[in-house]
Amino acid sequence: MKRRLSRVACSLVASGLIIASPVYASDETEALSAETKSQTEVGEQTEEVDLKQQFLTDIAAGLNKRWEDNDKLSADESTDEGKKKSYEIYVDDELQYVDKYRDTEFDDAQFDKLVAMYINGVDLQKKALEYFDDYKLVYNELWGAGYCARATATVDLVDYYKLDLPVDDVREFRDSLANDALVYNLSSEDLTVQSDTQSTSQEASAPLSIVSEEVKDASYGTLIITCGITNDTDKTISNINLTMAGYDDTNTVIAQGYGYLSTPLEAGQTANIDVSFTADDSIDTAKLTNYDLTYSESGEYKQGTFSDSGLSVKDGLKQKENSSESIVVYDQDGYKISIDAINPNDTNYGGCTVKVTFQNLTHKNACLQDNFESPSYINGSDVNLSGSINATSGKKGTDVFTAYDENLKNAGIDKITDITLYFSIIDTTSYETLANVGPFTFTVNDDGTFSSKQVYTDSETIQEVQSLLNAAGYDVGAADGVPGKKTNSMILQYEQDHGLKEDTAITDELLNSLRGQ
Repeated sequence: MKRRLSRVACSLVASGLIIASPVYASDETEALSAETKSQTEVGEQTEEVDLKQQFLTDIAAGLNKRWEDNDKLSADESTDEGKKKSYEIYVDDELQYVDKYRDTEFDDAQFDKLVAMYINGVDLQKKALEYFDDYKLVYNELWGAGYCARATATVDLVDYYKLDLPVDDVREFRDSLANDALVYNLSSEDLTVQSDTQSTSQEASAPLSIVSEEVKDASYGTLIITCGITNDTDKTISNINLTMAGYDDTNTVIAQGYGYLSTPLEAGQTANIDVSFTADDSIDTAKLTNYDLTYSESGEYKQGTFSDSGLSVKDGLKQKENSSESIVVYDQDGYKISIDAINPNDTNYGGCTVKVTFQNLTHKNACLQDNFESPSYINGSDVNLSGSINATSGKKGTDVFTAYDENLKNAGIDKITDITLYFSIIDTTSYETLANVGPFTFTVNDDGTFSSKQVYTDSETIQEVQSLLNAAGYDVGAADGVPGKKTNSMILQYEQDHGLKEDTAITDELLNSLRGQ
């Protein structure tokens, strides 16, 4: 239960006494009562302002403490162990200033959202550290999401509620948010590769060489540069993170791309890293510079910057246009779901990804996730999609749902041809299931283009299919027009027996076969 601001009005207590012994108020008494009421309202407003100001004071103190910690502890971050320990201190010190507001409601809906966003951002970074040692990709995703939430909330609190922070520190947040610009229309004549950083002794001995092999279009409009990276040492190197920065003609950072190699790189081996530039804004040209990377060698965290002498770019860089448009699959009761992209082989996530936008126009805070009771299907096989999208009231969110390579392999899937999606919409306050939606079925091509497939979900068609299955010897029980696990199981069995593509969705192909057409 959320703690609300206390509102004690003395006039309410007094009125209880008046009922017990009724009197008639004079004009003078009424005037005094009005004055008391006015003072009470002013007191309530002052309390509200004071609590807001206290939060602004505390968040500023927490940020300053985190920055102070960073100045003191940055020298201890030369190893993975030291880095994790320092980050834990940063997060815990910051959290102690704002955690007490977790259950507070202010009489300002926007302020409430920013407070919750900020605290959630710190929580995400704390959660990220649980995956630091063994699951760097998960760590990177959660840590970055937490930073984005903290930065967004901080900038809005500065702009709209006069949060007092040093201008240079706020500018760092603003620049980080702006650097998510998407790089478009890069061509060979627009591209230069340079190094603005002098190599240190550690950088000079960096044991990895990089060659940019190609640029390809991710299925959801992201510029991806695939870099071949070679381990030139006699040791195994792991946790390789590669960063690429894009600059405009004024040497302002306008885009930043990230890539991660999820598997260790043995001595002498070469592997590809997809560096992805993501966001919504577009630019005409950019220079690429400062190929920065971090990695672990023999358990020690290291960092290196590569100059142009260790880098060559082939064939120029060109952003391709999307070949598939977003498809709205659900738009009811204030919730809207769009499928923006399907990437059957997303090396950045280690599996098949589906990019989804979830818009929430209701008064409730909601989350979109895979339906665990009726999970999604890939090539007719039951495969859970990992991921979720939180959308507070009036907001929308975009993220990817992932079917990991290991799960696809276990299901015997080598090449993805179709996907059937089922989602659940969850109230994030009560955890009540607001709606189960789907199926949404798509045909998927190798290049990431996709198209929707006609799927019947009305009760009449479901009832017809159930009746036809029963008549064909596939016992689904009562033909009640309500889908369920038994119906889905018999559909899959029928399709397997009749050489049809195995999928629980009711399509024209299935209907025609059952009807004997």
